[in-house]
Amino acid sequence: MVLKPANGVKFIALLVVVVATILRQPELLQQPRFFAEEGQSFFAFAYNHSLWEYLTSPMYGYYTLYNVIATSIATLPRLEIAPLVTAYLAMGVQIAASAMALWRDVPILDTDLKRFLAAVSFPLICPSQIWLTTIGVQYWLCVVSALILLERPAQRTRPVHLINGAILLLNGLTGVLSCLMIPAFFWKWKRLGSKQHLAYAGVLSASLTLQVAVFLRAYLKHDLGVDERLVAGNPAIDVIYHSTILFLSRFLLHGEVMDLPIYDYLDRGINYLVYLAAGRPLFPQDEAMYLLASVALAALLGAVLYRRRNDFDCLALAVSALIVFSVSVVLSIRGIGGHRYMFAPACMLMLLMISSGVESVSGRLGKVAVVLIVALMFVSNVMDYRPSMSRVYNGSWPKWEEEVRSWRADRAHALNIWPPPWEMRLD
Repeated sequence: MVLKPANGVKFIALLVVVVATILRQPELLQQPRFFAEEGQSFFAFAYNHSLWEYLTSPMYGYYTLYNVIATSIATLPRLEIAPLVTAYLAMGVQIAASAMALWRDVPILDTDLKRFLAAVSFPLICPSQIWLTTIGVQYWLCVVSALILLERPAQRTRPVHLINGAILLLNGLTGVLSCLMIPAFFWKWKRLGSKQHLAYAGVLSASLTLQVAVFLRAYLKHDLGVDERLVAGNPAIDVIYHSTILFLSRFLLHGEVMDLPIYDYLDRGINYLVYLAAGRPLFPQDEAMYLLASVALAALLGAVLYRRRNDFDCLALAVSALIVFSVSVVLSIRGIGGHRYMFAPACMLMLLMISSGVESVSGRLGKVAVVLIVALMFVSNVMDYRPSMSRVYNGSWPKWEEEVRSWRADRAHALNIWPPPWEMRLD
């Protein structure tokens, strides 16, 4: 079989994504580990109960179908390799998201370069906390839903529409993030008369109905994790402010980049100017730079959206990013937000920036600004790509095989998992 040139380029691009995924922390694909709730709650329940009990016992106030499927499959081989099963199943979803950016007919990704940059950007901006673990799959599936939303209507065969519907059903039943895109699917149907998107909105609406029922049941029963989502740890205005600047600034100022001397000099200079103007310091360390980066990116996004105000896909993407971001932060544990809640909307804004290109702004200065900011987005995340894994990977943390041996010798032993001091108990 001879590959068409376009497909050959896409396969090479996908190979780059796969290699980059492996190289971020190769040990995770060789040495088994369960991460946090993935082991303590999901795998333990799958191991200790029947599949039917698992399917009818949602945890944390929402249904997570992919987690149920993945951890149930992980119970089938030897216990010693069970975490590898979930790691590879999580990796499959991550690769699939990039593959969809490469192969699906998404009008705003109208060149091979844009498709490649989109495919590569997903793993680059993925927080280490949800890397190669099934508890992070719902965030990746929201990105997949966004790509289905952006597909050109009436250009696919009936089997593809059925596959899309099945994917959206899985996405909608694996957390609630994809369900938050229902308004965008209805909007696309109303705007373009796309019956496929009306059907997709119906699938997600049915999923949302189930998710709401699960949440209400969990709330009334005070199930694990539900009350924590309804109690804010900080005043709402503080949460919104800090989450917003963290969300926007992470595109430009990421981890290792903030350690460069130039950023420290800039931060001190800005704080000094603020002190001269206000008579007192207003920002803690680094916050001035975060705020400046956020304002710069917000201004550029505003200019891009204004220029593309008649482009439905760009507006739908921006609105969906705003909804997913806002609801994710509000319903996060103790209302404090965090990088994992920002991943899906960050991918949507990255798609918007990549798809816009220099033609979306007027003037030489505007075009230079777009190129510089998109380039800085990639440089910043590339620099932090591997170093960020130190937050969730440590070679001295418990070895799964050793924990299994201890458990086989004493069934009362609690298996230590990552990160310490998480543990799980098996019957």
